[in-house]
Amino acid sequence: MAENVLLVLNDQAGSFDAEFADVCAKNHPHATVGTTKDIPTQIWDTIVACGGDGTVRVVVNAMVAANSGARLGIVPLGTANIIARAMGLPQDPAEALNTAMTGEERQIDVGLCQGEAFLLGCGLGLAA
Repeated sequence: MAENVLLVLNDQAGSFDAEFADVCAKNHPHATVGTTKDIPTQIWDTIVACGGDGTVRVVVNAMVAANSGARLGIVPLGTANIIARAMGLPQDPAEALNTAMTGEERQIDVGLCQGEAFLLGCGLGLAA
């Protein structure tokens, strides 16, 4: 289990439940609830993006900018959660958080386009 964990919560995500932050704090007392501004402040073992695809994008970009070597966890709380679905992650927030904290590590590629990091896709022309 990761010892130094940052949970980045997006309270604007599609299915965000205010009680989720309380559950996180209660079940994972070693974790810190914070924002992407906390990413460069210390060395995290794991950074968990709790929100939708936009939250994951913001967290990944902050991790890349900070040259963070932390593991990325995803708790899908957004509307579509395309990245989490594509990775086969649990859609239940509690199960996804448990997977982020104790699950098997996998490597994923991070793409860069004009200085922006992405995990899933990049659009050009009309698609952008």
